[in-house]
Amino acid sequence: MVNLYRNIVLAGFAALLLLGCGSGGIEPAGPDTIAPPQKDTIDARGATLVGKVLADGKPLPGAVVSDGKAVVVTDTAGIYRISSDKHCGYVFVSLPSGYEAARDGILPKFWAFCESPAGAVERHDFPLVKVDQSEYTMLFFGDMHLAARSFCHDIDQFRSFADEVRSFVAASSKPVYALTLGDMSWDYFWTANNFDLRSYLAEAQRDFGDDLPVFHTMGNHDNDASFQGDEGGQSTYRSVLGPNWYSFNIGSVHYIALDDILYRNTPLGERNFYSEISDEQLDWLARDLSHVSRNNPVVVTMHSPLYRKDGSSALYNLWNMVKLFDGFREVRVVTGHTHIVYNVDRLSSSVHVYENNSGAVCGAWWMTGSNYPGLHISGDGAPGGYRVMDVSGSGFTTRFKGTGCADHYQMRIYDRNGIDLSKYCSKSEFKTTAADYIGTRTDNKVLINVWDWDPSWKISVTTETGQSLQATQLRDVYDPLYLTAYEAYEYSHNYSISYSAYTTDHMFSITAPDADTDITVTLTDRYGRTYSRTVERPQQFEIKY
Repeated sequence: MVNLYRNIVLAGFAALLLLGCGSGGIEPAGPDTIAPPQKDTIDARGATLVGKVLADGKPLPGAVVSDGKAVVVTDTAGIYRISSDKHCGYVFVSLPSGYEAARDGILPKFWAFCESPAGAVERHDFPLVKVDQSEYTMLFFGDMHLAARSFCHDIDQFRSFADEVRSFVAASSKPVYALTLGDMSWDYFWTANNFDLRSYLAEAQRDFGDDLPVFHTMGNHDNDASFQGDEGGQSTYRSVLGPNWYSFNIGSVHYIALDDILYRNTPLGERNFYSEISDEQLDWLARDLSHVSRNNPVVVTMHSPLYRKDGSSALYNLWNMVKLFDGFREVRVVTGHTHIVYNVDRLSSSVHVYENNSGAVCGAWWMTGSNYPGLHISGDGAPGGYRVMDVSGSGFTTRFKGTGCADHYQMRIYDRNGIDLSKYCSKSEFKTTAADYIGTRTDNKVLINVWDWDPSWKISVTTETGQSLQATQLRDVYDPLYLTAYEAYEYSHNYSISYSAYTTDHMFSITAPDADTDITVTLTDRYGRTYSRTVERPQQFEIKY
């Protein structure tokens, strides 16, 4: 398997070089002017992986380096030595706080492929440059699912999203980084549309430009379905995007990207998997965390979530993972996979873990934005979008940002009196799903979808006369806009329903005094930020944000 993986790595590296020859290829970007260090001699002392970590050309002691199993620290001369079996096929430096690596396009090159057999000595140096990371922004991109599907124009929609990101980066006075949450690609379309991870990388480089370093997390649809089992499945990902588990530091935050997809694909073509972190990763994680201060925040990204929206465990060996963080000040886990938005707060537990399951860039697989251009939402009614984390010193705030939406757009309000979804689709199958929204009502209910809600948020609803109204949180209800923009549209055009609506727990209900009373809804999030919207009633339901 090691020899097979090395051949795939070399073939993938050659393919990346070929991609770089065209106008849409991978061009060097970022701090790539870092001069390679002068190659001197390093006494391997029995190690098989050796090298230097240098900062602005000078040796950097205390830098953490790993081959995906062992974790070592550079000595006073900036030298690392690892007695490695090269099983993972790479070596990487856990970027120290205040330093960046050179980039190959959008990819920070903090890692190198192994090039020699397991018993041979090889050298890989990591030249870094010092930067100011006292304040910065990290963007989290979940589930892009690029597949070049012409009927939903996913590439065009992705380019609109990338235009927004590029404008954000250009306008920022602080450094901006990005970290994906997996499923950048869609394995079925690697062959069906000849659009694979290399295609994704070329497209992302073309659209994000040269000013955004993008770190990656592996998802289930990023596995190579031509292999059986986890090791073969992840081989192409590694050859294109590098390590599928690793760590790095930016400012005071220690970031850890894990691969919690245990791929089976047995027999070939089933593409099945478990949501589980391998023992090999857990062993590495324990070693990595031994070099991290308990006072620093830790941010972990994985594709599949730790918890379901009801707080129950979604990861097979969840406890084996979270117990490794015992004693850390705060652990933020950011995940994707579900294509919906929800938060689980375990900060008051023995292990201080908080999870943002952060929706999807593609929303409902790019479908609603194809049915109704500009209306890009997910199955729970949340906008398709991404998470923004602003870091200052050792503290940070986060928010969910809908693509094409203003920062303050954190809720959608429906006047139930004005909803009758039967006018959009008369089929019985739709009416069964949308039963809560079929037929006119006169009970003066108003519904409020607050997609980034967690129990620390506060909601206040007042009438135009200043009367306070009690908001009740609903459980397992559907969002009427998604039912209309996707399911009613698909049924009415006799299409199959591939992406059914998800129920949500972040919908609230109030009862207004009458049908004409205007209301104002004010949200206060966990960081004290407020968002307010006023609705003039009666309000008729429309297929728009």
